[in-house]
Amino acid sequence: MTTDVEQLESLLGDKSRVGMYAGAFVSYEDKAATVDLEGSRLLGIKSATPYLPAVGEQVWVQFIDGVPWLLGPTVIPPGDGTIVTVSSESAVVETDIGRITATYTAGQALSSGQNVKLYWQGGPHVIGPLATTPPPKPTPDPPAPSPSSRHVDVFTAVDAGSWSGAYGWRQAQVWASDSLLGAWFYGSKIRDTLADAAVEKIEIWSTLTQIRGNPPVFATHPHAGKPTGAPALSSSTATPVASGRWVQLPLSFGQFLASNVGGIGLNHGGYNKFRSLAEDPQSGALRITSIY
Repeated sequence: MTTDVEQLESLLGDKSRVGMYAGAFVSYEDKAATVDLEGSRLLGIKSATPYLPAVGEQVWVQFIDGVPWLLGPTVIPPGDGTIVTVSSESAVVETDIGRITATYTAGQALSSGQNVKLYWQGGPHVIGPLATTPPPKPTPDPPAPSPSSRHVDVFTAVDAGSWSGAYGWRQAQVWASDSLLGAWFYGSKIRDTLADAAVEKIEIWSTLTQIRGNPPVFATHPHAGKPTGAPALSSSTATPVASGRWVQLPLSFGQFLASNVGGIGLNHGGYNKFRSLAEDPQSGALRITSIY
């Protein structure tokens, strides 16, 4: 039987690999583009849009499973601007992205201060003066807050181990035993993610090398990482476990971690040995269901 982790890795392995890079457009010939990208000239790029960039224009190139696609400009070209100066061959136009030099149709009577419409296929071009001064562009209303929904977040431990009065944090496995206190540490990422959440369930990924005696006694602690001494454990609750499955913890554990920096500890209980992070990076991972 496959575990949740194995199923997730299998799903991710079937996904396409996608990357996005910015480069300088060089040319477009024989239905393919050439782009200078990170010090190399890349030929034969298919275009995903009908937009034809200007030579030297910064463009996005997306790689999907190693195949490059030309997407378009890195900066959205403005649709209009104001004439600054006019020469016999071109016009300098003030736009939302700064001053540009644009071509214009022969015979057009352009002058400084005119508001003009721009066309960008193959480089900026002045179509002609606008009949009236365009009204100020409206500012869109801010988006409405998204409704709360149920989330299932998995938080892996950033450190783990067991503490004893004689040897400190020498043991990398997380033990529940008469002489050691175990703990998993998560930094502040649980609180940072769930600070405003309503927690509904918390589970821990249980993976052990030994199950013996009484059930381990799970607890919470207030540490982002290993303290110099023993972990301060509270809300201790004995919970039966099995290896290779999610084990549900008391709801109060999840509520505590959503509001405080902290983690999960083992306050003795039997002689149970959970795998170290080196043995299983998912050891002690927390799966928390909440609404936010």
